[in-house]
Amino acid sequence: MSASLRPGPAYFSSLRKVLRSLQGVPLSYSLSGLESTDDPDWLLTLLDTLASEMAVGPVVEGSVMYTNGAGLAEHGHRLWPALNSFGLSWIEWSRHHDKEEVNNKIMRFRSGQQIAKQHIFEDAVSETSKIAPVKFVCVVQRGSIDTPSDVLRYIDWACSLGAATVIFREFSALPDSYQMNATRRYIETARVDIDDLLQACLEDSRFEERHTPIALTKGYYFWNARWRNANQCEVVFEKSDYRALHAREASGLIYKLVFHANEHLCSGWQPDENILWTPNDSQ
Repeated sequence: MSASLRPGPAYFSSLRKVLRSLQGVPLSYSLSGLESTDDPDWLLTLLDTLASEMAVGPVVEGSVMYTNGAGLAEHGHRLWPALNSFGLSWIEWSRHHDKEEVNNKIMRFRSGQQIAKQHIFEDAVSETSKIAPVKFVCVVQRGSIDTPSDVLRYIDWACSLGAATVIFREFSALPDSYQMNATRRYIETARVDIDDLLQACLEDSRFEERHTPIALTKGYYFWNARWRNANQCEVVFEKSDYRALHAREASGLIYKLVFHANEHLCSGWQPDENILWTPNDSQ
């Protein structure tokens, strides 16, 4: 199963064909899936492919990379120049607690990965923020970041490292069709309702004194509430609902394009559903 999630030798050839088939279409790139920085050669090839097809492919309005920073800590000297040249709009960096030991219990890095060490993580963030704005993503959960005091401490820590934005995100709401396996049981047990956490923060005078509201945004399956503090660091509370996501996708409207490891271009996260293009297509 895991092997099917990894791109094969024809991946980049098919990606070039897909990009050319989307000539003139306005898009924003979202670089996500597994941890692309773990394999610097692969990521460098991806960036080169996307950049070289810009003249004949879609109109790129922005790009974001999602990461836990593992490869940046170990291969940053190779990746930072390429990421800088590519011109990312921002980088969303997963870090679910400001304390090393608590974060590592949640993220469970492979043995020996340098990014698990707090000082290496902080150094990598410092270097990365020189090439693109870094947004910290903290999935709130019980026993981790789950009180206003936790939120305020995390914000101060993230801002001190140069984070442009701090995002507090709830585990996505899941429909009943999702299996009650170990992962889902953990999600449901550890879930912290972002509405409750946000309300608690608003009732805390420390949060009100330090933050100014900016906007409330609603997307096709998520909403977020945004503030800014005196350090010009943006603070976001975010919630998403996969029930709404699947309902929107079932409507037949296309909200996103996903190029999967099996070289299928789809309008959703399932690699064998809602297929728009395969390598067998003539154009």
